[in-house]
Amino acid sequence: MRMPSRRQWIWIVAALAVLAVAALMMRPAKMNVQGALVSRGPMRVTIDEDGQTRVRERWVVSAPVTGRLDRLSLEVGDAVEAGQELLRIEPAALDPRMRTEAEATAQAARAALEQARSAELPARTAAANARRETERSRALAAAGALSPRQLELAEQQERDAEAALSAAVARVAQASAELARARAAATGPEGGRAAVVRAPVSGRVIQLLQEQQRVIPAGTPVLELGDPGDLEIVVDLRSEDAVQVSPGTRVLLDDWGGGEEVDAVVKRVEPGGFTKISALGVEEQRVNVIVSLPEAPRRLGDRYRVGVRLVLWQAPDVLRVPAGALFRDATGWGVYVVERGQARRRPITIGHQSADWAEVLQGLAAGDTIILHPSDRLSDGVRVSVALSGS
Repeated sequence: MRMPSRRQWIWIVAALAVLAVAALMMRPAKMNVQGALVSRGPMRVTIDEDGQTRVRERWVVSAPVTGRLDRLSLEVGDAVEAGQELLRIEPAALDPRMRTEAEATAQAARAALEQARSAELPARTAAANARRETERSRALAAAGALSPRQLELAEQQERDAEAALSAAVARVAQASAELARARAAATGPEGGRAAVVRAPVSGRVIQLLQEQQRVIPAGTPVLELGDPGDLEIVVDLRSEDAVQVSPGTRVLLDDWGGGEEVDAVVKRVEPGGFTKISALGVEEQRVNVIVSLPEAPRRLGDRYRVGVRLVLWQAPDVLRVPAGALFRDATGWGVYVVERGQARRRPITIGHQSADWAEVLQGLAAGDTIILHPSDRLSDGVRVSVALSGS
């Protein structure tokens, strides 16, 4: 068989080169994608919402009689002691209708005092039981039969019970003062003298509701007292989120204006919901969740906005993948893994999910490179050029 001449060899090589160039030109270009590494680390599943602080126990001081209120010398933030004079009212003469109303108010105040006294006894019993339970829990924890978390819950329950007892005692004192004021309103101050209203508890002036000298009817709120250091937080959650929360759920304050993260705990989930219109104009059913602050930062005050994170689940070390890498189809959850410069679709099994991460139960290993935010143009086998997130 005759061998090709040199000239023919040149034409053969040139043709192959042209075919190779054409093949390279026809080959799809690499797709630029953003990637990340599958890693191990801590993970939390939280419900993030805004809440508002409030003084846990606030006392409204009202006018005991109809008359002219003297100008108040107090300002918001002033400290007051129990029994300290707060305001004076020059009484006005009562007509028969006003006297009947004042006598009815006195009867209601007497009933409120009896109710406050009846609630004080169970509060004392609950506080004593909580103290005994905490002592028992400390003994079990010292013996290794109780976890630190369970001991912490027992101590929190004791603090809540002691606070409830203090509140019950204060309510008795306030009811007694209200009864005295109601009686004064019904009978009028002796000798036509000014009615003096004294502080039912020690605390600070939280709000002034009446400041100017003027005539006000009996029962008009004048000011509010409370302890600004004794705060709790009210968070209104969507009802479908509220069912995942229970007393004892850990809460983190991480957006309140301070640099540090503050620990708190859910104290109570209110049993009734209410309707609220969202910022988007959607009608939602919401539920108030009351969060206890064992140690409130001094910089926080009454009616401050705070960002809270209610921790539903957490673990110190899990295999995790960024949530932005996930996609879902008829077969389940999946990601695109980069293998030898190509995107490969891989089904995975996930566990807990948060806004940033998903727990990987099966299908990936630490160190795998996955593609973030896969587009519709991405498919199995496509050549990719990966820029790792953070690089």
